[in-house]
Amino acid sequence: MPGTWSPDSRHLLWGDGQRLKVYSVEDRQSETLFEAGVDQALLDDWLWSPNGRFIVFGLRDTASETNPAEFFIMPAAERGTPTLLARAPGGFTRFGGLRWSRDGRKILATGGGSGPARAGYEYWIMENFLPSP
Repeated sequence: MPGTWSPDSRHLLWGDGQRLKVYSVEDRQSETLFEAGVDQALLDDWLWSPNGRFIVFGLRDTASETNPAEFFIMPAAERGTPTLLARAPGGFTRFGGLRWSRDGRKILATGGGSGPARAGYEYWIMENFLPSP
């Protein structure tokens, strides 16, 4: 997936399957925000919050075709360990189509899975997930 612009257009967020990176247009430098662990891979969708303070992304377990995808959130200005936001329902191993509501209170995600029970797609809305100021 191509990168996505920060709300202020000063940074570009992108991933290479294992690392989530941010590119500074001003400094012309890339920096790794997060690196997936062993048996993990970044899903091809990541997103800035409307105010630019947070980033949401997903991971999948590469060792299992049945473990659900996981959604994570982290402050855009920090590097390191993100916070688990949610797990997709059982059997949903992939997701995409992340969309953050304009007011920053909700995130829409689309998920799909493997096998006949999860052959289609579902839409999920997450809300009340931001940490208290």
